[in-house]
Amino acid sequence: MSNTKQESQSLTAPLAGAISAPAPALALALASPPAMDFKTKTKNSSACHLKWTNITKTVELKENNAGLIKTTIGDPKIVASAPGEDSVTSIESSPPAAHKIILNQVSGQAKPGEILALMGPSGSGKTSLLDVLSSRSAYQDGTVSLNDSVITNRPGKVKALKRRIAYIKQQDIFFDHLTVKDQLTYTAFLRLGDDYTKEEKRSEVSKVIDLLRLNKCKDTPIRLVSGGERKRVNIGTELLTNPSIIMLDEPTSGLDSTSAVALIDLLVSLAHDHGKTVITSIHQPSSAVFHKFDNVVFLADGCVVYYGSPCYSLEYCDGLGLKCPEGYNAADHWMDLLVEDSAIENGVVSSSNEFVEKDPLLGTQLNSHSNFPIKLGNIETTGSGGGGSAPKTVTIMDGSAKTGDAIMSPRKGASASISGRVSIKNVLRKISAINVNKPIHLLEQTKRTRDEYLTKNTTKAKLINNWNVDGFAQKMEEGRDSLSVSSHSKDGTGIIYEDLEKPVQKFNTSWTTQFHVLLHRSLKNSRSAILTSINITKSVALGFLTGLLWFQVKNTEATVQDKGSFLFFSITYWIFDGTFAAIFSFPMERTIIFKERASGSYHLSAYFLSKTLSEMPTRLVLPTAFWSIAYWMAGINPRFDVFLSTLGCTLLAVLAGESYGLLCGALVMDFEKAMTVMIVFSLTAMAAGGYYIKNIPAFLQWLKYISPFKPGYEAAQALVFDRDVPCDGSGILAEYCTGDVKAASSEQVLKFLSSEGSVAFNIGILIILAIVPRYLAFLALKNKRGAERS
Repeated sequence: MSNTKQESQSLTAPLAGAISAPAPALALALASPPAMDFKTKTKNSSACHLKWTNITKTVELKENNAGLIKTTIGDPKIVASAPGEDSVTSIESSPPAAHKIILNQVSGQAKPGEILALMGPSGSGKTSLLDVLSSRSAYQDGTVSLNDSVITNRPGKVKALKRRIAYIKQQDIFFDHLTVKDQLTYTAFLRLGDDYTKEEKRSEVSKVIDLLRLNKCKDTPIRLVSGGERKRVNIGTELLTNPSIIMLDEPTSGLDSTSAVALIDLLVSLAHDHGKTVITSIHQPSSAVFHKFDNVVFLADGCVVYYGSPCYSLEYCDGLGLKCPEGYNAADHWMDLLVEDSAIENGVVSSSNEFVEKDPLLGTQLNSHSNFPIKLGNIETTGSGGGGSAPKTVTIMDGSAKTGDAIMSPRKGASASISGRVSIKNVLRKISAINVNKPIHLLEQTKRTRDEYLTKNTTKAKLINNWNVDGFAQKMEEGRDSLSVSSHSKDGTGIIYEDLEKPVQKFNTSWTTQFHVLLHRSLKNSRSAILTSINITKSVALGFLTGLLWFQVKNTEATVQDKGSFLFFSITYWIFDGTFAAIFSFPMERTIIFKERASGSYHLSAYFLSKTLSEMPTRLVLPTAFWSIAYWMAGINPRFDVFLSTLGCTLLAVLAGESYGLLCGALVMDFEKAMTVMIVFSLTAMAAGGYYIKNIPAFLQWLKYISPFKPGYEAAQALVFDRDVPCDGSGILAEYCTGDVKAASSEQVLKFLSSEGSVAFNIGILIILAIVPRYLAFLALKNKRGAERS
């Protein structure tokens, strides 16, 4: 179909025409990946040019105080006094919390129609940079702009950017009980607009499944699919929304080489053929994958060491004397240069396998009789003295030389001279005398961190020292390539850049649609997680054994307390069951909630209401089965309406207990802490439930009104003891069974059991306890910090 015909269609889906014909074989699919037509309901797809300059991010390193002993065995805090001094021990003062620089003045850009790769060893800052660019992580300094419009410290534009980004994290987070097709279908129904019909949304799901070769596992639960299939499901979930910017955190991790190449081909197609801005981090790609990228950024210890075309990266290394061997993978060569080994950094291994210590400043062999002065001008080192070392000169060239898009000039300060002739010992003494704990400005801290590499003799340090940070940042700020159309774009005139001033619709679907879809998904999850065979067996078995213990309790004076204990035991158990099960509802789904909320999938209120409503019927099925068995076996009351009424009181008490569990889980999203808080509260509320303690101190009377145990127990008692209890001479009701009295009235029995409040009053308390904590749990989720929702 021609482009003219495509544009004439009034209703075209984002992925229309993804596959013209099914691939007959995997090899054919990999050789020629199916094309995708990312057209929305609008005429043109807008593009985004992302640019960032001098991004600096730090984190505070807090001391690990876990355990009984805070100090390490090799670093004692108590230091004994030296002989001859006063016999008083001195205690070292603990240093203030240090800060680690994660990103050190990182600059770069990603243009529409191109794919940018972030590369570097583990811990180099690739994921941190993606988090910052996707507005899902805070940073201390620097500027991020979108289409030449600065978005830093502008919340409105930050939210607009997040709506345009598909961020595919390294960890694939899903509801494992759902099938692959279910996951994609729910995403399509949530994030494709209401102007799409159900048939169109299902059609988009089918096209994504065909595109990512997921037909074989589309009906398989996600927990059973392979790692590669799981990664493709993650990508497909984001592609359904037709984003302008696609960010991926190491998407090829866990994939075989063939699948990795096919995946990169897909990303290249999205960038080159559809004008998408693609940014991906990748650890160590194959040679075939490496040369598919349009631009690459190499990072080391949070510092940029190269930005430019992959093919020119080797020329850049050649210019620094770091030539790549013939036939060697360029990506592997870069990794060899950036991965630092302690044996390489602090010394070398001689041919006789003896370790030779090297000077940390100059990299030359240390000798007790050697003296290495540093002269003015270009950095020059000479060796003389008993060491017999040959003179050695290290020169850092001034000026700059360009290779491709890379800036090769040394950074400012790399060629700075040190006045006079000072010995290595004096230099090291001055360096060690720096007070590292002294508070300094962030800019000074970043420059000082870079200056530390001047004292190292590694290839990584050389690459960091030779990158012109300020010059490259200035180039980015000047915007020489601002809003330029990529040469890979098939039709440069077809790219329309996003207008950030134009208001962006926060959600693509209405609240009602979101609620219905989320309710359906939650019901499916709840059925899979709660109504399991083991839970049903547990409820039936417990009901049967409980019925045996209270088997056919007679309605006499001697069994009054037995009936009361049956009610309290049964209600207490199911309150505990609902409470502690609900604690894990939000913590277990926290990462999924924050991920979907960050991408603007739905209102929090739609999720919360669907979650609570969906779990009600499934959580109430188990206590209903228990009560239906135990109640009749115990013969508590022969009236069927009393059975239904007491069942209703039990279920309300379960919902009230579940509300407290939801509130605790929302406030404390840590399993261990939440369990501790809930155990303390639940046991206290149970003790105040009216069975164990009859006379609570006046200053603690309020506890019984927030306890779900007491109103449920009291209401059930009032319903069960609805008739006179015959006296049998056991003396249990001696106060009332006196003389010729043959039976105690229901009012007298309830008074003996210290029952308080009417049935209506206690049910009203239960309804309040079932609603108010849930609302507070919603507010707790809503007020979670933005950083947690990233």
